[in-house]
Amino acid sequence: MIIAEALKWGIAQLKKTGSSLSDKGAHHSVTDSPALDAEVLLTHAVSPSPVLLDILSLRERNEVRGRAWLYGYPEQKLTSAQLKIFKQFITRRINHEPVAYIIGHKEFYGLDFLVNRNVLIPRPETEILVDEALKEMTRYKLRATRYTVVDIGTGSGAIVVAIAVEVARSLPQARPVAWPRGDAITFFATDISRAALRVAKQNAKQHGVEEKIKFFHGNLLKPFLPPTYYILPTHLLITANLPYLPTREWRGAMPEVRNFEPRGALDGGKTGLDYYRKLFEQLKKIHNPSQPPLILRGGDGSKGIPPLRVRGGEGELRVSVICEIDPHQSDDIKILARTFFPRASVKIVKDLARLDRVAIIKI
Repeated sequence: MIIAEALKWGIAQLKKTGSSLSDKGAHHSVTDSPALDAEVLLTHAVSPSPVLLDILSLRERNEVRGRAWLYGYPEQKLTSAQLKIFKQFITRRINHEPVAYIIGHKEFYGLDFLVNRNVLIPRPETEILVDEALKEMTRYKLRATRYTVVDIGTGSGAIVVAIAVEVARSLPQARPVAWPRGDAITFFATDISRAALRVAKQNAKQHGVEEKIKFFHGNLLKPFLPPTYYILPTHLLITANLPYLPTREWRGAMPEVRNFEPRGALDGGKTGLDYYRKLFEQLKKIHNPSQPPLILRGGDGSKGIPPLRVRGGEGELRVSVICEIDPHQSDDIKILARTFFPRASVKIVKDLARLDRVAIIKI
């Protein structure tokens, strides 16, 4: 079978099985883009071996891997192995497995990220969160200020890696370096899943920021809570795309989501905001203006780092939390944030579909 025939067959298969019944009897489309899915899967099936890719130039490699290559060589005959792989890919897609899991990667913020079923597939709307985080960072004079970014529930690491890469590109004067430099930007990422952290570390290495991000296993902010203290900066930026689907919505989600993506990265409890409530509870222990000033000392791996007074005078801790939410949770996230931090300011940012998507909470 040649490429043109294989592509036509793949599209037909995805169209033929255009819908199926969910557990509750509702119809779910296998894909809204059968041609695009077939192109991506066939491209991946016929990609050269890693050995061949190593001897190609970057330009040649991109040409070979691009979908346009399929149309440039429509008469190319597939090997039996390539055809077998492509048919397996199509079968997996018919069974609702997301394309990103089948091919093992997903583009986000112009970068290619490794993904598997241990991590949530990065969504385009989450790029708004990265945009807002970068805007928030550039509002401060990073050249003269210690600044820390903590990505909570990092998953694939897409958010923190994208931010670190962009900072390195755009703000070379604020390059992330080790403590205790006063002008350092330090990146942290936490996740309760060790399997997810392994993926995140791979992505950090792939994009050359593995030395700039410190990864910790733990529940939300727990690695930074007593009795294990870590030095805190003058400016603390927390990014979080935590599970925010109410359990009821998760149960009725598309098969691609419900059956393949990790429930722990999606199901946010009865209201969808259980994890954000826990995050604010933890943050309250770090940032509580009603308590006297604290001296936080370096914890594991930070011996020799001088303590930092985080409230009062020049050492006052300023915290911004930038988090992704469901469009229907705008009012709820404001109420929740102000329950823990009555003086907090909350701004809601819309995504490209004009839906409320990101909350910026300044404490």
